[in-house]
Amino acid sequence: MIHMGIRPRRIVPALLLVGLLASAGRDGVARAQQIRPDPPVDPIETITHVTQTGGSGSVTYKPAKRNATDPSGDAMPIGNLPGWRQTSAEDFDTPVPLGSFPTAVAAQWTAYPSPWKDTAKRGTYSPLKVVEVNNGILSEHIRTENGVPLVAAIMPKLNAGGPGSGMLYGRFAVRFRSDPLPGYSIAWLLWPDSGVWPRDGEIDFPEMALDSRSVGGYVHHQNASSGDDKTAFMFPADITDWHTAVIEWSPDLVVFQLDGVEVGRATTAIANTPMHWVLQTETVLRTPAPPDPSVAGDVQIDWVAAWAYDPTVS
Repeated sequence: MIHMGIRPRRIVPALLLVGLLASAGRDGVARAQQIRPDPPVDPIETITHVTQTGGSGSVTYKPAKRNATDPSGDAMPIGNLPGWRQTSAEDFDTPVPLGSFPTAVAAQWTAYPSPWKDTAKRGTYSPLKVVEVNNGILSEHIRTENGVPLVAAIMPKLNAGGPGSGMLYGRFAVRFRSDPLPGYSIAWLLWPDSGVWPRDGEIDFPEMALDSRSVGGYVHHQNASSGDDKTAFMFPADITDWHTAVIEWSPDLVVFQLDGVEVGRATTAIANTPMHWVLQTETVLRTPAPPDPSVAGDVQIDWVAAWAYDPTVS
């Protein structure tokens, strides 16, 4: 079970080590070949959600569209890979209405509960109000309600190895995009099961402001004495397009891939204790004010998949 009382602290670096270690070509991920039927999509739907206090409200959204193959045009990888044994995969085939996440999918997911504050203490984690699964996509409906920015930090249950909720080493892939959302950010990361930070490290990818044109990857070192003890990378990315981000974490090595291209490689003081995966969407940490109340939109995830490190798999 994931330890719900332990939250990642986010430290924004004072100086980024800008790197781009690219290798051309796809990552060789096995792709699912089945073509799923295209469900009907209404042009607009009004969603009534149940708030944490028991009241109700109404928000209008355009449902996520999908094509005949996959919502984002890139199918979820199924099966083992050389050196990696698949432990979990989530394609969001089962609808989950607002007000039901993560309770309706408790076997696969958990989340930081309301009224926990985000890292900047401006936003409130509100999975019941924010997270919906519809038309094969998990959407986080990010917005301000009654003066409070509503955000979410969701955690897939990895169902493999290691004490606590996480794994010691692994491969973690997510297919995602976002509307432009000034004042908000994603910091999707591996966080130590021990909760001892910075000693037990941290691995962040993707991490970016949701109105930025660049994405960061950060490897916080094992036995670090401060949050600035890390290896960092920054490279261009348009968050409004669909992307696939992959973390490969193995003994003495972390590799970041974006859309099948290697964009970062770290070999210094790599974390060697079990970690769990947190898809943390929140307000930007170092800004003088909360997001403008007019800012609203969706962070969307088409699929997530995880593999345990297993050098015996060929």
